[in-house]
Amino acid sequence: MGPVALAADPIIVLAPSAISAVDRAKANISVAQTIEVHGGKPERLFGGSIDSILHRLEKIFGVGPGIARMIVIQRMLYFWLTPPGSELLPKTDVHVMRVFARTGVVLTDTASDKEVRSALVDHSPHDIAIIDQVARKIGRNVCSPKNPNCPACPLRHACEYHSRARKGSP
Repeated sequence: MGPVALAADPIIVLAPSAISAVDRAKANISVAQTIEVHGGKPERLFGGSIDSILHRLEKIFGVGPGIARMIVIQRMLYFWLTPPGSELLPKTDVHVMRVFARTGVVLTDTASDKEVRSALVDHSPHDIAIIDQVARKIGRNVCSPKNPNCPACPLRHACEYHSRARKGSP
């Protein structure tokens, strides 16, 4: 079945999403093809080093480096994936980068992957997965761009933004 025919399927049409039904269909087809290449066994996508897993995932339609990282992080935390290697970085979205910048992990919220890697060099992939999830949750729910809820933030004592705000200059 091609992407256009699959896109007409009610399951695809009715699924809530910010992407088009055709792109969702293309992604489903791409996942199926990728699994087929790996002997029809989805678990084979997650074998080998972190770098090789990320590389395989990024070949799937619609999966870029950030989504691939997120998939690996979720698998590590919730499905006990323990790949060798230390190539993992957080999914450095705006929420994570805002928290990293405000707490001094990186200098700016536009830091490069190289800067993030340097800041987290002493952490294991499992620790990085946890750091990613915590920073994302705080960034989405507490550390908003304009009016952060600093009193509710568990990182406020390490936060340069909170410290400046208390002194009257955010």
